[in-house]
Amino acid sequence: MEEKIREQWSHFRQDDEEIEIDLLELAGQLLKNWKWIFLTVVLGAVAAGLYSYYLLVPAYTATSKLYMVSSSEGSLVNFTELNIGTSLASDYSELIRIRDVADEVIDTLSLDYSYEEIEGMLTVENVPNTRVLKISVVNPNPEEAMQIANMVAEAAQRILPERTDALKPKIVEYAVLPRAKSSPNNLRNAIMGGLIGFFLSAGLFTLLYIMDNTLHTEEDFERIFNMQPLAIVPEGDIASVSDAAEQRDRRRRRRQAREKKRHPADAV
Repeated sequence: MEEKIREQWSHFRQDDEEIEIDLLELAGQLLKNWKWIFLTVVLGAVAAGLYSYYLLVPAYTATSKLYMVSSSEGSLVNFTELNIGTSLASDYSELIRIRDVADEVIDTLSLDYSYEEIEGMLTVENVPNTRVLKISVVNPNPEEAMQIANMVAEAAQRILPERTDALKPKIVEYAVLPRAKSSPNNLRNAIMGGLIGFFLSAGLFTLLYIMDNTLHTEEDFERIFNMQPLAIVPEGDIASVSDAAEQRDRRRRRRQAREKKRHPADAV
């Protein structure tokens, strides 16, 4: 008998069938360990918040704006120039990033940056349904961010029309000194850290639940060995054990009812 049980247990461990997860039992397992999960969430939020506040370098964003239409006959702007300005907006959003514009910014402001570093700070956006280009510069120094944004606009206004024989854009807004940092967002980073802590801890307890192959209840014994246990030895408080047994019995009957629905031919 003992040898037969060992063979069935070994066959069950090596079975390639799908693992059936009881979501209620899994939820109970997570609730049982809610203190550890909560502690992990708090630690993750605090660690991410402190890292964001003390270790991440604050950055400031300054923005200047170009208008891609220029009057060629006095103060008049004709329809052709409006259409040209619309098409040039998308072109200039890429041309502003050429090396000559960045080199002029570096030389004029006497900056100790390379072309790649200037390009990494720069973001050019064509405002939807307009002929306006937003030139944004992100820099740890707010005054430097403002100076670079304004100088990029001025250099683009002078250099690009010479290279493309296109209309000269107008600077409609110079960048101002940013007062508030644009990044990092400490609150958002703390929330993200808490969420990461939750998913890590919940995932760990879920993995432990799935990998647990020990027998905890009599229905586990019945499901694996296809036989009913002769006796159950209660532990601890008899009343609580009896209540738990009733709950397990109800779950077993529900599981058997689901199996009958899935395989009606086997139930006959």
